[in-house]
Amino acid sequence: MATLDNAVGDFNRSIPGIQNSIAGEVDLLIKGLDIKNGVVQSSVANLKRIAGFKDKIMTIIKRSDYQDKLGDFMNAFDEVAVLNNQYFASIADDFKPGRLLEEIKQQNIDSTLESLTDAGMNANFIKPMHDILLRNATSGGTYQQLINQTRDYITNIQTGSGALERYVKTATTDSLNTFAGQYMDAISNDLGLDWGKYVGPIINTSRAFCIACIAKEFIHKSELEDVIHGDFPEFEDADGKIDSRTGLPSGMKPGTNPQNFSAVRGGWRCDHQYIPVSETSVPIATRMAVYEAKGIAFDEKGFKLKI
Repeated sequence: MATLDNAVGDFNRSIPGIQNSIAGEVDLLIKGLDIKNGVVQSSVANLKRIAGFKDKIMTIIKRSDYQDKLGDFMNAFDEVAVLNNQYFASIADDFKPGRLLEEIKQQNIDSTLESLTDAGMNANFIKPMHDILLRNATSGGTYQQLINQTRDYITNIQTGSGALERYVKTATTDSLNTFAGQYMDAISNDLGLDWGKYVGPIINTSRAFCIACIAKEFIHKSELEDVIHGDFPEFEDADGKIDSRTGLPSGMKPGTNPQNFSAVRGGWRCDHQYIPVSETSVPIATRMAVYEAKGIAFDEKGFKLKI
């Protein structure tokens, strides 16, 4: 969905500049520490200086254009809801958005704001940075080690993707896609839509599971238990692997099941969607093959019998 990609992309483009500002502030902090013979001293003065680090970094984030970009990003939830409503109205004459959908949207907005503001930033970006500083100050790390560790964490010159950038990209991608999946799933359950279509671009980093689902294209809800465990021909054709720790295809989130598949799909930072579709949009051969395999009664035109 272009709306999702644009919203995530616009927001994430502001992050590298913020990372560079933070890197400069951390360099100043380190230069102000008590250093003797190239070793960071374990002193009260150093620990007090490091203690004020968290507030200083959060101040940098808040005084940047991050807050404005965050506000723009949050508007995407309304856009996604509108697009979904338009889509379902086009395939179901009796569709009308209700209070449940509004509540799903609001709870996703609240959760996303928490992850991208104080609580989430502290836990996922600032605290790990603080831990690096504290560890070196209490265990006698060298000045050069501390500089190297902090720069690698913040900007990661080798990969070109620093800690803040990685966290924000994951949080934004997953939050919008999860919301879209939950929203569509609630509507499809209400309308009795049992078929879905797995869609999205295939890129170099696409997981074998997603490549297989796109190749399979149409998935009936009766197949989801098999699909999420990689038990379908397209997954084998894509050389898919099962993670021994989860029993699920590699890259999928632990706990993925048929009930939450629409929301979590292929795993972390998955850009694909499982979009509910009407039975009539599924090719007859696909319908009949699945219904026969799953013992679902159908008529001569390949439509599920209403019993």
